[in-house]
Amino acid sequence: MKTRSGFIAFLLLAICTGSVTAGSIRCQGELILDDQMKPFTEAQVRKKCGKPVAEEFRVLTYKTEANVSKVLRFNDAGELESITEEAGE
Repeated sequence: MKTRSGFIAFLLLAICTGSVTAGSIRCQGELILDDQMKPFTEAQVRKKCGKPVAEEFRVLTYKTEANVSKVLRFNDAGELESITEEAGE
């Protein structure tokens, strides 16, 4: 019984943590998430969000109004893999 309740607690924690850590950016009123079932492509992100403030191979950086940098990483297939935040200076 202990093992079962421990597993359930772990599972609930994993589910809650997963939803909290999902990265996002809003462009033209649309919310782009890095954990969507059908990921955005780099071309779709560029069309919605415009020109990034910085770009490297498969990495685009956008600034928000709150002076936060959103770093978007894409996989080899050009699909959005992750969105992370970096505080502005």
